[in-house]
Amino acid sequence: MSEQTATVPTIQPIPEGLAERAALLGGPEGTLTDEQIRDFVAEQLAGTDYDGKSVCLIIPDGTRSVPLPKVLPAIHDALAGRASSVTVLIALGTHAAMSDEAIDKLLGSTEHGAKAAYPEWTVVNHAWDDPEQIADLGEISAERIGELTGGLLTDVPMRVQINRLCVESDVNLIVGPVFPHEVVGFSGGNKYFFPGCSVHDVIDISHWVGALITASRIIGALGITPVRQLVDAASDLIDAEKYCLTMDVKEGGADLGAIAYGDPQAAWAACAKISALTHITYVDKPYQRIVALVPEMYEDIWTGAKGFYKSEPVCADGGEVILYAPHITEVAAMHPGLRDIGYHNIEYFTKQWDRFKDHPWGELAHSTHVTGLGTYDPATGEEKQRVKRSFATSIPPEVCAEYNVPYIDPASLDLEALRADPDTLVIDHAGEVLFRLATERDGGEEQDL
Repeated sequence: MSEQTATVPTIQPIPEGLAERAALLGGPEGTLTDEQIRDFVAEQLAGTDYDGKSVCLIIPDGTRSVPLPKVLPAIHDALAGRASSVTVLIALGTHAAMSDEAIDKLLGSTEHGAKAAYPEWTVVNHAWDDPEQIADLGEISAERIGELTGGLLTDVPMRVQINRLCVESDVNLIVGPVFPHEVVGFSGGNKYFFPGCSVHDVIDISHWVGALITASRIIGALGITPVRQLVDAASDLIDAEKYCLTMDVKEGGADLGAIAYGDPQAAWAACAKISALTHITYVDKPYQRIVALVPEMYEDIWTGAKGFYKSEPVCADGGEVILYAPHITEVAAMHPGLRDIGYHNIEYFTKQWDRFKDHPWGELAHSTHVTGLGTYDPATGEEKQRVKRSFATSIPPEVCAEYNVPYIDPASLDLEALRADPDTLVIDHAGEVLFRLATERDGGEEQDL
């Protein structure tokens, strides 16, 4: 791949009838009761043939706000005595494996433990770095990748590999929320296969395509983005039945506003349309300073950077986004290569491609996502960012400097005074709700990215 220049891919609208193919309960207004959720899950799974089949139940890890305890007991009851086996696969992507205690909390079984709450189920972490757990589904050609990405990548094939549980089980049942997402537009659906249960090739290529488009352009784009096309094409290679329960999660993660069931694409589309109404907040003006309060469910910058992705679009040119997370002590233990490159904008890498082309593309993509738009002049070596971003964390100042990020002492920030400043936006529980300017509200579904 050479320096990226001309191609501007287009987002395609959600195909007519796709969302309607899924069963849907709820909408952008109101909150579902526990009884409504339980009855919906029971009815939908009763109408699907799980009898005598092995089921791979794919769920998110602890970095996603979703009240799994509201749906898992109903799934457990609906599959009991029907499925021959149920293996719960935590779709980590390349996140760190969850401990038994963290899994118990995620599944809502802290009192007695997951094994007691779901005795017939086996719960495992996706181990992307264990070749014994990975199945090879073949390759998507460079020519096809070029078609799917609108010409952004034209000379790179994609090896499709995934956790073997997804291909050796008779049925995959994905259970997870839908949110605006910095790589694919809206998360959920087949994204739980790729990158959730996959390995580096699909992860790197899909994230790099998102980086070339830029996170600020693709995040919250409602429709079939180039990255969504990659994810769906890879998922088509899984020769097993695939179903999906998607959810629209209320702010704070304790309640559901909607739940959909169907094939992964249909269930995703149904909840993506709702998430576009519930998880995007429009503001009238850009802010000079944004303080994103990163919740403790994000344990490092690799995951907590969602506070930047989802607020940067409303930061004024020359303004600053501060990731406020005193609990975070490291950038990304699972990705030590980030220290070698630091945080830079997309041009910094594309205009020095020979220097960076052999570095893991997923790390390059993350680097650009946490930097935002900017320019790089290879003749002078000058890099300019549209906005400044700073870490107000427990990562030491000297370590922040190694990553090319300014350090702010969290104790130096008076949050109440900042809330009172009309030029500052303080975001509580940052990382899920996307902020956009009101002028972008009527952009429509089909648009250039």
